Amino acid sequence: MENRNYILHKISLLLFSILIIGFFYSNALKSIALVGLSGLFIFHTEWRKEVRFIFKNKIFISSLILISIYVFSAIISTDKIMAIKAINNKIAIVCIPISIYLLKYSKKEIIYLFILYTTAALIQILYALYHAVFFEKITDLYSIGNVLPVIKIHHVQIATLISFGILFLIVFIENIRSIKLKIIAAVLTIIFIFFIHYFAVRTGIILTYTLLITYLSYQVVTSRNWKLIGIISVIILIVSVIIFQTSNTLKTKINYMRYDITQYLKNAENAYQYSDSRRLQSIKNGIIVLQKNPIFGAGIGDLYKECATIYKQQNPTLKKEFFFLPHNQYIYYLSTFGYILGGIAILCFIYPLFYFIKNKNVLLISIYISLLMFAIWDAFMGTLFGTCIYAIIIGLGMKQKN
Repeated sequence: MENRNYILHKISLLLFSILIIGFFYSNALKSIALVGLSGLFIFHTEWRKEVRFIFKNKIFISSLILISIYVFSAIISTDKIMAIKAINNKIAIVCIPISIYLLKYSKKEIIYLFILYTTAALIQILYALYHAVFFEKITDLYSIGNVLPVIKIHHVQIATLISFGILFLIVFIENIRSIKLKIIAAVLTIIFIFFIHYFAVRTGIILTYTLLITYLSYQVVTSRNWKLIGIISVIILIVSVIIFQTSNTLKTKINYMRYDITQYLKNAENAYQYSDSRRLQSIKNGIIVLQKNPIFGAGIGDLYKECATIYKQQNPTLKKEFFFLPHNQYIYYLSTFGYILGGIAILCFIYPLFYFIKNKNVLLISIYISLLMFAIWDAFMGTLFGTCIYAIIIGLGMKQKN
């Protein structure tokens, strides 16, 4: 039995390594790791003993309720094929937390995963900066709403991962004793902060400051190590001010965003071509869908069809590539599930924050507040990336409790 658990432990470490690489470079690897981690707990000898504790855990219960709402909505949807596509990765919301709960990693293994994560992020940063220096006309890219090229993965996902990486580096600096390693981590933190501003992806910038303000504020209130926290805060502030004053990419992106919003407010015919305009219109249309389907929503399988109908009514010549689901997680839940079940889904989605606050887990508090902010302008739970992040956080929260 112990030998089996040892083998499963090593397999899980490999799968988490694949997942980290997949986060940064490959959706296929991410899917493979997701499937593997979702089924891993079945072979663990302890899971049957732990099942009663697992099903008593409040954040796990909230996840069960959330996935039950997804399944119910799929059942009542007319388009069953679309419904299945929409929920095919949602089993991870339940299975991955159980697998994480059963795993016991050593400090050495956790540091290995941290180094792998940091290295993967650094390679993406160096790749983008290499293009910035040698190939791309940066101002031209940002003036039309584009960003620096990254390796295969969507730029918002990369910005999200790097913003998390900044927080992980700060936590590492706080907890490592070696002065040499502190200096290396501090240099990497400055590089990551510089890049997140130079990259000028709004998601990354907002998440970074949400993470840092939440984490550092909590530490100032609760920690006795004020000197280190103060030094870190001052360095971050100085670096951020310098970058805000000198970054052409950031200034160009801000000007583009202003123009984008202006076009939307003017109801310009070409507004659908711009990122923020599309986002705002998708949210507006999500509210219209909710008003038309207040009881059970449009249904997870029929939401796209409902949104497409509204887009066609608003602009009959608009191409399908500009039809979007609501880019707001809260509106997405309401328009998909209706007022009652949508409201319950939102409560289940928000509840983990209160759970982490009760258990005084500052790292998970900081990350989850940033995700709740992210949810205002992106329905990330509809993506494989978002599902993985949510499931991992729930698993870590369950593990801390026990």
